[in-house]
Amino acid sequence: MSHIVTIEVEVRDLEAIRKTCQRMKLEEPCHGKATVFRKKVKGTLVRFPSWSFPIVIDLQAGKIQYDNYEGNWGNQKELDKFLMFYGAEKAKLEAEKQGHVCTETVLDNGYLKIQIQPNRNQQDETINVTFLPGGASQVETTGYSGSGCSKASDYVEKALGTQTGETRTAEYYEVIETEEEQQEQECQ
Repeated sequence: MSHIVTIEVEVRDLEAIRKTCQRMKLEEPCHGKATVFRKKVKGTLVRFPSWSFPIVIDLQAGKIQYDNYEGNWGNQKELDKFLMFYGAEKAKLEAEKQGHVCTETVLDNGYLKIQIQPNRNQQDETINVTFLPGGASQVETTGYSGSGCSKASDYVEKALGTQTGETRTAEYYEVIETEEEQQEQECQ
């Protein structure tokens, strides 16, 4: 592992929303207005069976507005699950656009993991994206040299949302030193 990025998922892709609704056996999302905190708001509406009111997604901002009256009008776990599934569906869509192979695994803790293999010939090069309920995700790359890990996972990181943290492991820096040493030797 040479690169770990944490991302807060932003909901901006209608196709990924549709796939998430299908996966959760929800009604088809639709564009409309709903009341949130006594105010009418427009956006993409998604209805959870146990919620009194739909959530409203602003695709431009990537944000969700809702009023579940602190759980009295709807279970927060349904929204958290929606965000986790949305992230997974979005990652798979983006990887497929790049021609990459994806596999999905449900981890023992209930989180979802999408393993992306960008190059079928390089089995050790992978991008692992783990989705937690509530919209947090973690992108880890393995098998890449130096900044190659950042370049490999950049498309999925940008598609998912806002980066909230980044860690470069010792492996990342060791490879960079080796690359710099090679460049110095070539100049001598």
